[in-house]
Amino acid sequence: MAFAKPMAPGLAALVLLAVACTAAPQPAVFTEITFADRGPIVLDVGTVEIRSSFEPSFADPDVEHLFPIPPQRAAERWARDRLVAHGGGRRAVFDVKTARVVERPLSGVGGVAGLFKTDQEARYLAVLEVELLIEEPDGRRAGFVSAKAERARTVEEGVTLAEREAIWFAMTEQLMADLDPVLEDSIRTRLAGFVIR
Repeated sequence: MAFAKPMAPGLAALVLLAVACTAAPQPAVFTEITFADRGPIVLDVGTVEIRSSFEPSFADPDVEHLFPIPPQRAAERWARDRLVAHGGGRRAVFDVKTARVVERPLSGVGGVAGLFKTDQEARYLAVLEVELLIEEPDGRRAGFVSAKAERARTVEEGVTLAEREAIWFAMTEQLMADLDPVLEDSIRTRLAGFVIR
């Protein structure tokens, strides 16, 4: 009876390392959500300040900090891409008031029926609200608009982390797609006196 020669120790380690490297799943790469293609909203202000009153809790049931692109970051990027200061003594203040996403577990179908049905595991509710304030040089409020968007989504049980992250990314995209036209329209109508172009 012939026996195979034992593998050299260094070669065995190399083979195990190669197997470990190929078995590890690659993290998904999500592109930054940008708005430069939408064109600038040029304001009759000297500066545009971008801030966030919203502070993530980093605790259940809040999950916005787990998103590949959190709604807060996308909203701040919107302001950087779209709001442009033309000059003068006024100041524009863009504030992210809330950018919260809450996860709620869902109860599955029990009994025999549950064996033949894929249940929804969780529901996500995202709320994004922003404000734009125009201030005079002395600090008086000269104009103000706000906009809000909400999105909800359920996920089936058994989704992978990559699938869940793709759903979260899509939620942020949808929130911003809802918010962008509403916010621009509000600025161009209710703050028309402060819009250069």
